[in-house]
Parts: sequence; C-alpha cells; structure tokens
Amino acid sequence: KVLIMRGRNLAEEKSYKAVFGPFPKGDLLREALRIVRKIFPFRDKCAPGQGRPCFNRQIGLCPGICSGEMTEKDYQNQIKHIEMFFAGKTKKLLKTLEKEMHLAARQKKFEKANQLKKQIFALKHIQDVALIKEEATGPKDFRIEAYDIAHFGGAASVGVMVVWENGAMKKSDYRKFKLKDTPPGDDPRGLQEVLKRRINHFEWPLPDLIVLDGGKAQLNAAQKVLAEHKMKILLAAVVKNKFHKPERILGDRALVLAEEAPILLANSEAHRFAQSFHRQVRNRAFRQV
Repeated sequence: KVLIMRGRNLAEEKSYKAVFGPFPKGDLLREALRIVRKIFPFRDKCAPGQGRPCFNRQIGLCPGICSGEMTEKDYQNQIKHIEMFFAGKTKKLLKTLEKEMHLAARQKKFEKANQLKKQIFALKHIQDVALIKEEATGPKDFRIEAYDIAHFGGAASVGVMVVWENGAMKKSDYRKFKLKDTPPGDDPRGLQEVLKRRINHFEWPLPDLIVLDGGKAQLNAAQKVLAEHKMKILLAAVVKNKFHKPERILGDRALVLAEEAPILLANSEAHRFAQSFHRQVRNRAFRQV
C-alpha cells in the first residue's frame, strides 16, 4: 500500500492518506515511488516554509514547498496528480495536465507551462511506468557510472568513477585513476584515458548509463571511445554554469526526463570524489618536494 502525504496547512501540515495497491513486493512499491517522484516531485523530510531549499529540492525531487517556491494550492494539486497516476487514470491525467498547461500559457506563466509540458512528455514516453503493474520479475537493476576529471592548472591530474545502483550510491564500486597519458589540462583526453582503462576491466559490471561532467566535447570524446570498442552504452553530460551549478543535461530527452535525479546526484558525487582525490594527490606531491 502507498501512503501519500498531502499538506493542508503550510505552518502545521496534516496528513492525508491515499491508499493504492496492492503491491505484492516492496521493491515494486519503491520503484513506483521513484518513478512518480521524478515526474511529480513531492516533499518528505523538509519542513514546509522553512525558507531554504532542501537537498531534494536541489536535485528536483521536492517541488520547493520548503523554500516557498510552490504555494499550498499548487502543492495540493500536485498530490491530486499523483493520486490519479496511482489510480491508473493516465488518460484523464494527461487531459488535466494539458488543460493546465494551456491555461498557464494564456496567463503568461511560461515557466509553469513548460514544467507541465515536461510532465506530459514524461508520462507519454517513460517506459518504466509498466513496472508499477509488474508482479513477477520485479524492477530491473539500473547502473549509472559517473566520471569527472580534476587538476590544478593541469597539475596532479586525476579521474574518478562513482556508481549509482538500485536507488543509491554504491561506494564499494568507486574507482580512482591517476592520469598518465593525458596532456596537462585536456579534460576530454583525460576522460578518454579513464574510460579506456575502465573498459579494460572486464570483471567490472557494465553500466546502463554513463554520466559525464561537461558538455559536447566530453560527450563526443566518450562516444568515440565507445565506438572504438564497439560498445553501446547510453551517455549523458551535465553542463554547468559559471557557478558550477547544473544548467542542462545533454543526452536522450526521454532518458534525461526519466533519470534526471540520479544523473544529477551521481554527477555531484563524482565531482566531490574527484576533488577529494585530487587534493590527496596534490598534497602528497607537495610533501615530496
């Protein structure tokens, strides 16, 4: 059974129980919630109106009820959409979203209209929705490998691989690489070196998706390596703004919509891990001088 919390009052939220199911396997329930939250974000641990965005807001899993970006009325409407989704009223939900999108456009609320457009697209294209009704085999494991390169002016260049699997980061599969054959400061070449060395480890399970930190240069570099090794693995690249915050994700549109949250999470963790490893290598080099 699924328990959905609906906020009635932002100051002192009361719970509303919507019961759906049955879900004979706990994995199916978790997968269903994971899918629906990517399309219709909802709050869980943050406090309504706390004045600052929670972590889930930063990766798109909370609609901003904590930071005041979403009103109580809009949040209740979001929960109604989730109820319709779990009740199997997909066609009715699509019509409702389309009406809301057109209304938002007429009212010149273009950001809201664009968000509704993305939700409509996701509902029409996401294949994982079938898992909600599945009872026999359960959800397929989905593995993401995220890569990042770190250096200081080209010095102490390193690369890392982090792994997201089954809804969580899998730290036992993290890997570190000291760059050996890459010109200083050439991040795309560094990425290629790391990917080639990773591919040589046949004992490591292959990912369903590779996430890169960068833009088209990194995406093209990775595509070249995969083509050379005759490997077909999905790719996504997280483009950052001047403040090093995610700006957009390059890759298959349906995939990006379906896996946006884990893509951003894995990318953020790869950056953290790369910076940590780079500091270790740089500090050791300074001590040896």
